Amino acid sequence: MKDPYEAYRNMLRNWDGRCILCGEKFDNMESITREHLIPKSKGGCGRDNYAPSHFNCNQLRGDLSLIETITLINKRKDKMGLETFREWCNKPVPNRRSAQEKENKRKAKRSAAKATLAESIPLPAES
Repeated sequence: MKDPYEAYRNMLRNWDGRCILCGEKFDNMESITREHLIPKSKGGCGRDNYAPSHFNCNQLRGDLSLIETITLINKRKDKMGLETFREWCNKPVPNRRSAQEKENKRKAKRSAAKATLAESIPLPAES
């Protein structure tokens, strides 16, 4: 089975395993999203435009600049306290299916496709 987090792991290696917006390390793979360094709404695109961020940090950013977002996040971190902030930023991405759920769905699709194909092939007539 292919590692669903492989792209995230590669991205983390390039960014010292830290969120580009808050600077905190990731406690789990479920909280990672790809942050656009230049927001898509401002013309950013391509793999070189990605950096790892926590889902909640990413949502807070919207289409603000990196500087504006980092300032906003630092204020939030000071207001919440470090421990509470770390809990907040490491919450999993909502509605993200687990690797096992994705594999089960893929197997079910393949099985259904095989069954459909088998039904469409005529059986030889009995004599």
